Amino acid sequence: MKSILIVSGINLFPTISGSKRRILNLINNFRTQGVEVSYLWVAPGSKENIMPMKRLFGKGLFVYNQAKHKINPRILFCGYLRKTLKFLRLDKKIIIKYLADDLYPAGLAEYVSALAKKIHVDAVMCEYLFYSPIFLQLPDHVVKIIDTHDKMADRHKLFLDPHSSLPFFYISEKEEKRALERADVIIAIQKEEEHYFRRLTNAQKRVFTIGDSIETAEPYFVKNKNISFLGSSYRMNVLACEWFIQKILPTILRLDPEIQFLIAGTVCKEIPDSSRYKKLGVVADVEEIYQISRVIVNPTTQGTGLNIKTIEALAYAKPLVTTPKGARGILAQKDALIVAKNEQDFAKQVVEIVNNDEAAMRLSVEAVRFVAHYNQGNINTLKELISIEK
Repeated sequence: MKSILIVSGINLFPTISGSKRRILNLINNFRTQGVEVSYLWVAPGSKENIMPMKRLFGKGLFVYNQAKHKINPRILFCGYLRKTLKFLRLDKKIIIKYLADDLYPAGLAEYVSALAKKIHVDAVMCEYLFYSPIFLQLPDHVVKIIDTHDKMADRHKLFLDPHSSLPFFYISEKEEKRALERADVIIAIQKEEEHYFRRLTNAQKRVFTIGDSIETAEPYFVKNKNISFLGSSYRMNVLACEWFIQKILPTILRLDPEIQFLIAGTVCKEIPDSSRYKKLGVVADVEEIYQISRVIVNPTTQGTGLNIKTIEALAYAKPLVTTPKGARGILAQKDALIVAKNEQDFAKQVVEIVNNDEAAMRLSVEAVRFVAHYNQGNINTLKELISIEK
């Protein structure tokens, strides 16, 4: 594989979400292995700044404006129906699932087919499975890849509690299977989902696990008592932050009143002001937050896929305290992070690291060691993927 076209609905800049960082890291790793990368942005029609992407890809950036094409009427109908059910407080009882192709923009397959022929790519990879119809019109010699990011089947089950809103997109296993079977290769983000995709496709597809490779920092620790949470306004992040504030932070402050809790990212918009913590909002460079933080906390209690916040914190050599859900995909690597057993244990572990330089440095060293090994595993898998020919 000498060249690849990535089809994605994501503007990669500003890089404020895990999905954006993942795609950027994949692009960098492809390039490191000598693969020429082109990027087709399936634009929503809004006036987003694409100059950073133009600088990244140059003539390899293409834009497909889906707003100029017919909107799938099923999306409109399902959206209206779901809003009605939510108003009636029946949205958690009457589940309206989408079809895998409902988010697919009309005419995209024809455009991708012509573009792939024009720029002579060896492979086409779509970000998320809902663009998989593009594979139906590609020639046989082109390797067709789906970067899944996440399991889409039955994702609504994670949000059935009274305080959560249902996610925008979720489908049945049958629909997920239908979309995945259009690809030659499926990329999972962690091993548990790799096994799921293999089972779903009856082991008829090549499935690789490629996590989120990030450049590692040198081990160090900060001589302060700042603990931090970074996240977008994604509902799971909001719930995690709220849970930490309500259930864990009071115990931390009782054990050590000098500890300061910092919150960064668009999640701040969903969290009320309080004297118990400091909201920093969106920062230009997340490294700034890591450099002023003694400990990073990831208190997520829900979710699938790989928790990219966890990998990122470890890559920045930070002592990390998280939950079993926050450590999904890397739960076995207990030397590199602290996985709290419960709320009280979470608070106790944070306070211990804040006040123990030896423990903080040990976790930093182990974090860097783990991420270096983890990155090399991702590169080895990527090399295997690149070697595929049809």
